[in-house]
Amino acid sequence: MKKKNKPKKDAFDQFSIFWKVYLFLFALYYAAGLIALSGNINALSAVDLIVSLPSLVALYGLGFKKRFFAKFYWKLYFWFFVAWHFILNYWALSNSFFTAENLVPTLAILIVYIGLYIYAFRFLKR
Repeated sequence: MKKKNKPKKDAFDQFSIFWKVYLFLFALYYAAGLIALSGNINALSAVDLIVSLPSLVALYGLGFKKRFFAKFYWKLYFWFFVAWHFILNYWALSNSFFTAENLVPTLAILIVYIGLYIYAFRFLKR
């Protein structure tokens, strides 16, 4: 009797559950930002939420192995997103990386950077 060849699992398959869970957590964080913004309208916060919206799409694509838009868009968006967050958080708002109150948001956004990088530069090449 012939054995069926099972496809090998790669790094994208092994971490897909992580990206699904992280997508859910980041979506909750995003929704909390929308709720907080509804009471106190700030133009900078509104633009930040609009800029962050495609990152949810990228995390969804990474977790569920879907391709959205072209590779060029995601590569450009990755660099724009990183620059936007550094300029916003550490120049415009004068936050510090190493304060206790900024530790969790900094780690959370670093994971988004990693997910965007993987989606733009690794996943879409397959």
